[in-house]
Amino acid sequence: MADQNEAPIRWIKVQFITEDGELAEALADVIGRFASNGVAVESVTKFDEHTQENLPTGKLAVSGYIPVDEYIEETRQKLEEALWYMGRIAPSPSQPTAKSAMKTGWRPGRNITPPSPLVRSS
Repeated sequence: MADQNEAPIRWIKVQFITEDGELAEALADVIGRFASNGVAVESVTKFDEHTQENLPTGKLAVSGYIPVDEYIEETRQKLEEALWYMGRIAPSPSQPTAKSAMKTGWRPGRNITPPSPLVRSS
């Protein structure tokens, strides 16, 4: 059982949006190396007010949560390097860059708690 005086684990969400299914699979593999609780690949939807339904946009969101710990800078560097190498193998117009990871909130001081693995966010 965890010590009650122990600080809660902080997390950073790393997410990429792409229209390429093969790229989404490759991204999931790369993010999975660093996200200890797995990776989610979800269809991006847009709410239609007329039909009151979420309609698919054709895009995929690839997300994972990385713990903010004493190794966060090393993890960030390794993730950026893996994404760079991935871009050399299969370049794509929607190829993520280290800048994309920075835009998603890659700041060690930010306190982000992942949702329960059993709950899908909408």
